[in-house]
Amino acid sequence: MSPAKAYHKNLHIVLVSILLTAFSSLIVYGLVQNSYRINSTGHIKTVGVAVYSDEDCTVTLTEIDWGYLEPGENKSVIVYIKNEGTIAVKLSHLTENWNPESAENYIFFSWDRENQILEADQTIPATLTLSIDENISGIDSFLFDIVIIGTET
Repeated sequence: MSPAKAYHKNLHIVLVSILLTAFSSLIVYGLVQNSYRINSTGHIKTVGVAVYSDEDCTVTLTEIDWGYLEPGENKSVIVYIKNEGTIAVKLSHLTENWNPESAENYIFFSWDRENQILEADQTIPATLTLSIDENISGIDSFLFDIVIIGTET
């Protein structure tokens, strides 16, 4: 083989190696960037109402396993709120006991029943939603308490 042909063959091998290395690096980078997932759990506490996982109110809900969530993701869960008292209540909520505390800066809880009036012995579905900020970092898992409150009207 002439020196010119050997040079071109070696140059071709080097270029293909460089391209394969760059392509592999991009794939690994993409996998790492898209695999950041956060494990999350919310404990349910109640005041003046009860929360159930089923429409028939047979399974009391004390915890929501939100599963693994990715930055920028929203996840919703339907629960059933029951006024087990004898007078109407107004619904509200709060979150507390974030662990780690910094999770509260990147993770947002909301629901669709704030200020809803719930009559005595009435049950309604509620959608609880967890939203993860797309800029979250340094948090692999978190816990927090969701307090559902029924205040007498």
